[in-house]
Amino acid sequence: MGRGLGTYSWLSTGKEPFCQTCPSAICCKILPFGGQPVRKQQQKLQFEVFFELDWIINDNTVVRSDGMIVCGNFIDDFLNFPPTLILEVSSDSTRMKDRNTKYTLYEMYGVKYYIIAGTEKTSIEVFELTDNKYKQKQPILCSRKIAA
Repeated sequence: MGRGLGTYSWLSTGKEPFCQTCPSAICCKILPFGGQPVRKQQQKLQFEVFFELDWIINDNTVVRSDGMIVCGNFIDDFLNFPPTLILEVSSDSTRMKDRNTKYTLYEMYGVKYYIIAGTEKTSIEVFELTDNKYKQKQPILCSRKIAA
C-alpha cells in the first residue's frame, strides 16, 4: 500500500469541497469541477491519498484501485468504508473492468467521485455520485497523452 505524504486539507462550505493544499496536480484540476473558492464559513476536512490500498466491501468483494482519497480515520491495513474519490488508470487490458464492473461497484457502494484516466486519451473522465447515480462531469483536457 502506498500512502500520500502527510495529511492534506480540503475546505468545504457544505456543498463542494475544493483543494487548499494539493497532494498532486490532479487534485487541483479535478476539484471543485470548475467551482470558485468560497471564503465564508469554511471548515477543514482531513484526507489522505493512498495507492493500491485494499477496500474490503464485504466478505466476497475486495477491490484495489490505482489511487484513492480517503476522508476519515482507519487503523487497519485496508479500508472497510467507501473512499471519497477513486482513480483508475485504464489501459486496453483493464478498460472493460474499469468502465463496467468497477464503475457499477463504486456507484452502488457510494464512492462520491470516480475518475478514469485512459493511457491512450488526452482527457480524464470524471464522474460524481448524485442521487445514487454517477453523472459525468466535464472531462479534464490534457495537453498531451497520459503516460502509462
